[in-house]
Amino acid sequence: MSAIETAFRQIYENHYPPMRFLTDLGSPLPRAFGSAAEFILNTDLRKALSGEALDVERILYLIDEAKAWNVDLDNDGLGYLLQQTLRAIMARFVSDPEDMALLAETADAMRLARSVPFNVDLWKAQNLYYEMVQVKRPEFQKRAGEGDKAAGEWLNQLISLGQQLLIRGA
Repeated sequence: MSAIETAFRQIYENHYPPMRFLTDLGSPLPRAFGSAAEFILNTDLRKALSGEALDVERILYLIDEAKAWNVDLDNDGLGYLLQQTLRAIMARFVSDPEDMALLAETADAMRLARSVPFNVDLWKAQNLYYEMVQVKRPEFQKRAGEGDKAAGEWLNQLISLGQQLLIRGA
């Protein structure tokens, strides 16, 4: 597979300018170019979606490229990979819920899941969120009520995350 990826990547990268020129003219891509683009974009998306952290800009760029080339994405496979990565990110947040940077990263990841052109099952992330909220929200509400601005900001971010996860009453 590595040799195949290398071959397709060479075709894709070496012929990117004429491919772009053809699509800008409204001409369909020759099949070989389209196949190379489809293979490389799906491969790069798989890699980008299965990391420990998500590079949202890179992922959105790759999705835009797929739209520009009119290539088919492996929707089921990519959705599954993103689902697994979201579960892992949410689990990290649940293990350290006071980390505001991790909360922001988690919210960004969930926003990404809502914007991709493939279905992402959020139920595992939703369950983790719900369990954590039952334990941590009362503590943060108390601290916010006592004037802790960081706790108030945490609650606002948590509500936003809940909305991204489609949790009612978040």
